[in-house]
Amino acid sequence: MIRPPKKRPPTKAQFLKMAQRIPFMTVAFSTLHGLPHSAVLLNTIDRDWNVYFISDPHSYKHQLITDNPRASLAMYELGNIYVQMNGTVKIVSGPQIQKLLNLISKKATNVKGFCPPILTVGTGEYTLYRFEPNWIRVLPLADLPIHSTQPPFVRIL
Repeated sequence: MIRPPKKRPPTKAQFLKMAQRIPFMTVAFSTLHGLPHSAVLLNTIDRDWNVYFISDPHSYKHQLITDNPRASLAMYELGNIYVQMNGTVKIVSGPQIQKLLNLISKKATNVKGFCPPILTVGTGEYTLYRFEPNWIRVLPLADLPIHSTQPPFVRIL
């Protein structure tokens, strides 16, 4: 039985608000030879859909970003929203770093039973990154037909 959608899809602003609530994302990187690497990371999203995350500057992930800044990411909130993005990653510098780290920390502390590593890192022990999307699509899950043959993704960018 196909369940008809209950209402129109949310607006771009409503989708952004939903995505901003999701504390974790999966980011896929690749080597210059195309070998994949993925990581689950804490994040925060600004009003332009730029996604910020941290990592150890001595990590394999950092080396992959340095060699090949292209990446894809996915975010998922059960029964609500599924977000897919493609874009490039850049290192963030400047006075906004502390504000963005605080936003990531605050979002992470709302996850029951999770002690985010960001709370234990000291200044200079991390690198802040900005994922700048060049393609975004969102799947509203609340009204997704049970037997849909083509997911009704909404293209954001």
